[in-house]
Formats: sequence, structure tokens, C-alpha cells
Amino acid sequence: MESLDEDKDHPLMALHRRWAVYALQQLALNDLSLKPSLFECGFKFLISIGDVGARVSEISAHFDHEIRPITADISIVENAPVGFTPVVTVTTHQEDMWSAHRPLSAGDMNRMLALISGKVPKGGIDYIHQTRRWQFQHFGIDDAGRKAVQDACATLGISDEIQFVEITPSVPSTPEQSVSHIASDPLGIGTRHSVVSANNKIRNLVECDEDAWRTFVSTRGYKRDHDESALGGRRRFACLYDTRDESPVQLAELLTLYDVVNIVPSEDLQWMDRHRLTLTDLEVMAASGRVRLVLPASINRYPESVVLAATSQSHEGVVLSRNLAMQVVRSGERKDPLLYGPFTMSERTAFLRLLRQSAGENFNIPLSIYSSSVARQGLEYAMRGANAVYGIGFGPFLGEMFYRLRGIDARIEMSTIGAAVEWAMGLGAAYVPRQMGGFDETRNASIVASYVSRSRCIPREPLANRMHTVVDGLLAVTDVPPIEVAKNFTSSAVSRFRQAAMGLINGPADPDEITGMMEKLNEEVRAFESRRKFLAKWKADAIAISLATKLATDTLDAEFGPWTSWFASVGAGYLYSMMKNTKAFATASEVSQELIDTFVGLAMAPSNDAVVMWRARERLKR
Repeated sequence: MESLDEDKDHPLMALHRRWAVYALQQLALNDLSLKPSLFECGFKFLISIGDVGARVSEISAHFDHEIRPITADISIVENAPVGFTPVVTVTTHQEDMWSAHRPLSAGDMNRMLALISGKVPKGGIDYIHQTRRWQFQHFGIDDAGRKAVQDACATLGISDEIQFVEITPSVPSTPEQSVSHIASDPLGIGTRHSVVSANNKIRNLVECDEDAWRTFVSTRGYKRDHDESALGGRRRFACLYDTRDESPVQLAELLTLYDVVNIVPSEDLQWMDRHRLTLTDLEVMAASGRVRLVLPASINRYPESVVLAATSQSHEGVVLSRNLAMQVVRSGERKDPLLYGPFTMSERTAFLRLLRQSAGENFNIPLSIYSSSVARQGLEYAMRGANAVYGIGFGPFLGEMFYRLRGIDARIEMSTIGAAVEWAMGLGAAYVPRQMGGFDETRNASIVASYVSRSRCIPREPLANRMHTVVDGLLAVTDVPPIEVAKNFTSSAVSRFRQAAMGLINGPADPDEITGMMEKLNEEVRAFESRRKFLAKWKADAIAISLATKLATDTLDAEFGPWTSWFASVGAGYLYSMMKNTKAFATASEVSQELIDTFVGLAMAPSNDAVVMWRARERLKR
């Protein structure tokens, strides 16, 4: 059995050092009262936490059971003894996004290698203890592939010589077996190496999606601007609709109201029958830009025929998971820089630590939830793409906060609806709540929208009035083939309404202007379909919340009580204001003025509000 001695040239030395850095990061995030430092002597690592009195045994026990990698020799001490040298623990944003210091399973490491470089061939790396060498097994590789493997491994801390061994492929699995194998994580999306389809277009879509994420990670953090162009210049009135919805909503209705309907398809073709849609219709509407498929899960989960129809003319007919995740992060950083901003792990920890020092005890719980979320971001986004927001987005944050503050366990519900609302915001679209299994998401969607749609300016005092822009009584066509609506419902009155309605998402909207145009839109709808039984009412809420006191009718107050609502409405903005003005930040060496300006600038930058759109329950009389 191989022994780990004081040999500094041991192939695992660099990896263990990275694990120690990761352990220190986790400890610092877990206990914001600490300011730990890392020291090493061979394979022995010490984390110095200073004089904490009797707490040292408690901290050490928690570290050993909850944080320390099981094979790593890392201990907690108050002060490092002579003979141990300090370890540099500053990481880059790119290293954090690639989880370059986190202990990874063999599967996650190989998926990460494939994601880091598009030239890494199919295969797998592992450490062979008998030979003390890293070995990459492959099915055929050229010099460019070897170089790609070496460079990707270096990103993860493996800079030693790698032995390349060619192996014979095993008997091909059936598609069903392959999908079952890669779906061990139900939210995982895999990489290009796990694509089941043999269709080159499908494979190319995944490769382009990975390329986009690779570019996003490589440039993120270097250019810390927050101009409006990063939002993609979205100008079309759009919605996000999940076909698993069991409500009476029809695609034709949505095409009446919106320029673009972003569709999350189910894993079969039944939704197309329900909406009177053929593959040919889908091809035509995707080519004209009226519909677009959004695929948060692995592309293997969706019918190949549907994906090919949507992309017959252009790749823009679909949005894959990592592209969607990229848009979620860009949108989210303007709503919550603390969670989504382009900061390194060290910078985030410094922000949280200083906020803890400046804020009252009431903010300790929200800050600890932030700590838990940011600690997992890199690996979650790499492995799960847009599905990562099920675990680290606004919804999980609210769910955990409600649970800890009020004892109300709605964590699954808030995570589910939170992910969908964040996808919609990233796309610059309104969200259509689902009805599934007898449960209506509308109420929870409004809670999430209420939290994330904060105003983009910070007043001198964090007090203002809550603002609601409500559009009620929109008419839409139902029970008509969607291709007819897509082709024919295009009058100037319709276009003017959609242009004005964009204000619900992109900024302050004029209720009077929208109401006036809504009447003209309704006239167009009645003219298009004169039979009253084929009309349906819709309601839209655009909830733009200032850093505000709450109304008596506040959704959050009614459900969770005033303190929870106060934090959800005011908390983040209050923290941003404090970030800018408190003396603690002016004297802190950990946080530069540039970082503070970036943080506050992101909070004040233009951003998409969360808009919830739902079908009114009452039926129209004939």
C-alpha cells in the first residue's frame, strides 16, 4: 500500500494542498466569525483560527465531521507551530467555477475535464497507486487530444506526467441503459460524451452549449461592468411556458399575447397533441421566431424529433441548459450580487464576514444561507447547468429562510417555482405558473417574484412604498390551432401592446398606457375569434418592490409573518446600502473600493423584473 510521506514531489501533493484550501474556504464560509489561515509541512496541513477560547474543540469537531476530506491530514489549531509554512489561499473566479480546489469523485472529475476543454476526448483519468502515476484511458487519441487532457488536468491541479492507455470499447449499451446510467443525478445534464443520439446536429448543439459556458467562465470576473448590453438587448415580449402544466392554458392563447413563447417541453410528445401542434407547425413557428424550446435538463431526456424540428432553420430555436444557466447568472447578479456577482470565493467570504460584523443578529440566518449557497456554485453549475438553481437559487434561499425563521417547510415548493421564475427572468420573459397534481403555483410564483423584483436604486433611507403594476382582463384566443394564431395575429395594435408590455419586465411601466392598449388588443382578439366560448381572460402581475415597508395585504406577510416579509422585501437592499456606507468597509483590507463599487453598481444596474402571468379562473359568458 502506498504511503504518504514528506516527499514534496509526490504526485498527490498538489491535489492535497488544493483540498486543504477548499477545506479552509468551507470553514470560513461556515463560521463567519473566523478568519482562518492555512499552513503546511509535507502532507500535514493546519488551519489556524486564532484565540477562540473554549470554542476550539467545538469548531474542530465540526470541521472533522462536516468539512475535512476523509483522506486529507488537516487539523484545526489556534496557532501554527514552528516548521509549518503559510499556504497561499487566494483563488481566481475561474478556479472557483471549475471547482479546481474541491475534492471530486472520479465521475465528476472526468465530466469537469470534458467541460474545461472541448478537445478532451472520450475517456477517463484516475490515479494508479501501484505506479504512483495518473493514467488517462481512452479509445484513441492524437497529440492535440493529449495536450487538451494535460491542460485540463492542470486546471484541476494535476500537473504531473500522465500515462495514456488505449482500451477497447465495451459492448455498446442500449439508449435506455445509457440514459439510465447518466441519470444517476436526476438533475445532472452530462457532457457531450454522454449524448446518446448519433445525430450530428444534436451533438453539435451540446458542443455549442459547452463552448458558450466555457467562454462565459473564462471571461467572467475580468470585466466587472454592469451595462445594459449584458442583458442581450431583449426587446420582444416573451413568456416561459412548461408543457407539464395541467391547466386549460393553450399555446394559441400565449401566442395571442406574446411575440415569443419559450416552451419547456415534456419528455414525450403528448403535449403536442394537447396543443394541436405538429412537428411541421413547430418547425415553421420556430423558424419565424414565435416559439423557442428551452431545455433545462439533459438533451437526452427530450424527443429527438422535437429538438430537430425546432432547430431545422437555426440553432436559436432551442436554449440548452448551460446557455440558460449563463443567462440566469447574468440576470441574477443584478438582483442579488451577493449570490450571483462575479466575485471570487475569497471576496464573497470577505463580503459576508464584514456584513456579519456590521449587521444585527437578525441577519445571521440569511447570511449563513448565503454561505451555504455560494460554497456549492461552481460544481452545481458545471454538473447541472440551469438545474443548479433548484439547489442554490432564489427559491431555495427563500425556502430555507422561511423554514429557519418561521418553521414553515416549503423548501421543495419554493425551489421548484424559484427555478422556473429565474429561468424566465434570464430569458427576459414572463412566467406562466403551472397547475400540476392539483397544485397551483401562482401563489408561490408571486412570493418569489415579490422577493426578486426589487427596485434598482438605493435611497438614502431604506424605506419607500411597494409598487404593483397590475394588468387584469386581457383576452386571448383559445382552442384554435397555434399555427393559425402565429401566422395571422400580427396587427399594428397587437405590436404596440406588446411593445408597451415589455415595460412590465424591463422597467417602470405606465399602467394607463398599457390599459388603453389592452382594450385595443382585446378588440383585435374579438375580431380574430368572434365566438366568446373560445376566449379566455388573463392577468399579469409585475411586482417591482422598492426597499420598502410592507403593505397590510402583502403576500409574504399573510403567509409567513412580518419579519420574514421585511427581510425578503428590504433585507438585500439594506445590506447593499450598508455595504456602501458602513465604516467597516472603508477600513477593511479584504474588500477594495473597486469591489464595493462593483457590488453596489450591480445592485443598481438595469435588470429584468419577475413577471407572473396567469389565466383568470372565471369563465367568460357567451
